[in-house]
Amino acid sequence: IYVFFPEEQKVGVKTMKTYTNRMRSENVFRAILVVQQSLTPFARTCISEISTKFHLEVFQRKVVACFAMVLSEDETNRLFRIRKTVMQMLKDQGHLVANFEVDMIKDQFRRKYGESMKREDLVINKTKQTDSSDQ
Repeated sequence: IYVFFPEEQKVGVKTMKTYTNRMRSENVFRAILVVQQSLTPFARTCISEISTKFHLEVFQRKVVACFAMVLSEDETNRLFRIRKTVMQMLKDQGHLVANFEVDMIKDQFRRKYGESMKREDLVINKTKQTDSSDQ
């Protein structure tokens, strides 16, 4: 799963094509797109058209500090579910994932990351149990 943080205020088709081309070339079919304001109408249409091949979740961030974002309750819940699913998938595929990361409940997630998350909070980097060079 990829998480994209586009720099432009309104994300257009050009950016969407760049992301989907990268996903296609790397055989990744799920992504989270965290936008600053919104998608252009054409970009929304683009997401609808590619929905048979790619699954994209779109979140809107509100910049609070340098790279922090304030998320709504619904967005926080979605990120919690996504993170929990990714952790379980990584563990199932033989990556080193601690049980507390898989078993984390929603309240623990909120306490750990709070209302203002930073980009670094969303990065997941795990090593495979059999090969430490494969992350």
